[in-house]
Amino acid sequence: MVSSNSRLCGLIGWPVRHSLSPAMHNAAFAATGLDGVYLGFEVPPERLHRAMKGMAALGFLGCNLTVPHKETARGACGRLDPDAQRFGAVNTLTFEDGTAVGHNTDAAGFLRALQVELGCDPQGARALVLGAGGVARAVVGALMQAGADVIAVAARTPGRAEVLLDALAFACGRVVPWTETEVRAEVAQAELVVSCLPPEAQPLGLEALPARAVVLDVAYERETALLRAAHRAGARAAGGLEMLVQQGALSFELWTRQAAPIDIMRAAAQAELAARRERRTAPEP
Repeated sequence: MVSSNSRLCGLIGWPVRHSLSPAMHNAAFAATGLDGVYLGFEVPPERLHRAMKGMAALGFLGCNLTVPHKETARGACGRLDPDAQRFGAVNTLTFEDGTAVGHNTDAAGFLRALQVELGCDPQGARALVLGAGGVARAVVGALMQAGADVIAVAARTPGRAEVLLDALAFACGRVVPWTETEVRAEVAQAELVVSCLPPEAQPLGLEALPARAVVLDVAYERETALLRAAHRAGARAAGGLEMLVQQGALSFELWTRQAAPIDIMRAAAQAELAARRERRTAPEP
């Protein structure tokens, strides 16, 4: 039950109404008996810094950041943890003495999801990452740390892919031009394909996806074109729900200093997602 003693956590994004994070984190607070509540806050980009200062002033335990704030939040943080500094993206905030501290749990959450759901170790792999936003930065950084052999990045805005690889200084990274021919050739050689594109995006070259590939799409709201292509090819594939759960569990532990009830968080996210799908497909009264 929410009380005057409840500590606040939240999600800042634009928009956030689609997020499963409130259901997942509130289930975690209930399971651990901690007096906390997690809310969603729709904050346009021009108000991000003010929102972060307000959370610090109000004594928030912490918050998550989602699109489009993961890269721009860096400038409002008093300090960055090593992963946030290294990858140039922040998805989690803690507050210390009224100052925001930026963390990145996306990278570790991504690697955990690969292992838990797909049994994949990216060491030595030839990987293709689609997209070049804040999540893609964490994914590429995680693949670097895990020892991927080659990481190709294909983005609808090629300049962003170049900036990403330059920032991470990965010698074995390459930018793939966003053309059907170039992306198809890279898809055909890939052992691991990770999409960080919006769920409605239409990736290129999917007909070349090999059955040996492992595929993860960070979108979790619905089955994407990439996941449908992976299923047709017989490739191992998963959406982004497990990554959401794993990075959320790491955020919860940063805020509370307690072990996250990850099975309960996963079940809450799955239940909320199923309820939304049922509402969408329910006949009109």
